[in-house]
Amino acid sequence: MSWQVSFVCLFLVSCCIGGCATHTPDKDPTPVMNADEGAITGKLESAGGDRFDLSLAGIDPLQIQLLNPDHGVVATTAPLQGKPRFIFDHVKPGTYELSVYGAVRGQRTIAGSEPVTVDAGQVTPATLTLQVTSEEEKVRGGG
Repeated sequence: MSWQVSFVCLFLVSCCIGGCATHTPDKDPTPVMNADEGAITGKLESAGGDRFDLSLAGIDPLQIQLLNPDHGVVATTAPLQGKPRFIFDHVKPGTYELSVYGAVRGQRTIAGSEPVTVDAGQVTPATLTLQVTSEEEKVRGGG
């Protein structure tokens, strides 16, 4: 056996045992903040408590808004790398509302909101529960 074949076999075995660097699972980015700021890490869930299925949003990605009662929309973000998770960096301390509203024309709406309080120097975890209402339910008066 040539040295090239031996090297390829050794490489493949080491990838199977230790995992290849190019195939490591994606990790969520670390929130960024200054000492006088906070950050929010959140997850999107369905009304049943399961991970939210982002494909329900159709071709347009969901937009998650951070709302301040005095100033309206402070920031907007989208789910991370196709996962039902999100981050808001550099958030001033205070009370906010996380809000999502999306519509797939003629099929469904997706909505949810959750209050959140951010403290300086802290990463605040949040869970945003999203309600999916079909157009058929809305016509019948169920949504």
